[in-house]
Amino acid sequence: MPSTTPPTGTPVGSVRPPCTPEQVQAFEKELERREQLEKADFYEVLEVDRRADVASIRASFFKLAKNWHPDRLAPELEHLRERVTRVFARMSEAHQVLSDPQQRAQYEQALTQGDAPEEQEQVLAVLRAATAFQRAEVLMKKRDDVGALKEARAAYEGDPSQAEYAALYAWLEARQRKEDFAELIRLMDGAVEREPENVRIRWYRGQLLKRAGKEAMAMREFRRVVELSPGHVEAQRELRVYEMRRRSESGAHQGLFSRWRKK
Repeated sequence: MPSTTPPTGTPVGSVRPPCTPEQVQAFEKELERREQLEKADFYEVLEVDRRADVASIRASFFKLAKNWHPDRLAPELEHLRERVTRVFARMSEAHQVLSDPQQRAQYEQALTQGDAPEEQEQVLAVLRAATAFQRAEVLMKKRDDVGALKEARAAYEGDPSQAEYAALYAWLEARQRKEDFAELIRLMDGAVEREPENVRIRWYRGQLLKRAGKEAMAMREFRRVVELSPGHVEAQRELRVYEMRRRSESGAHQGLFSRWRKK
């Protein structure tokens, strides 16, 4: 397959040498072969042995990426970008699964059991959802709500049976809205029904109810969080602020009533 990168010694930033018609034809032929590997196992996609260690898997992926990353295409191959992108996405997924011990073990189990391609795809969907959920949590900690929501949605859609995926997606989606929370509350309620003792889901539910203006219900949820996890600082703070505000409002009301009686 012709390389789409400049030859050794080509200055950085210089114009890439053009591909000859023969090289373009050879690349298209190899691309067709790669496309036929869509149903192949990840080891074949990355051209590694099933006993390969993580270092070998990564080395093979980065070697393939030099030719198959869409951003490295020569101008003469630009018309193939969409197809190359799909091929590279498959390589990236293979690298992601095989370089993670836990995901690799699950994938190996599916292969060993001789699952049909459809069943293997279901396993991959679950693995993709788990990875997306992890990325969503990381992005949320970095205060990247837009990126976190995108990953949380992918996790929920990839494996809707997971209560935590649904809860995180509902909460992050709610943070992007100012109204129309009914659908998200129903989704969150379903997550709580599936895992009623899950502190994180309860916390998200309280936050969602608070944002939807259902403060009394939110406080009941925060109390439940504290019951399940007495050291939950955020829920304790929510309850403390709520009680302080109620006492302040009650004191102000009594003061107005007293002044009214003196008149």
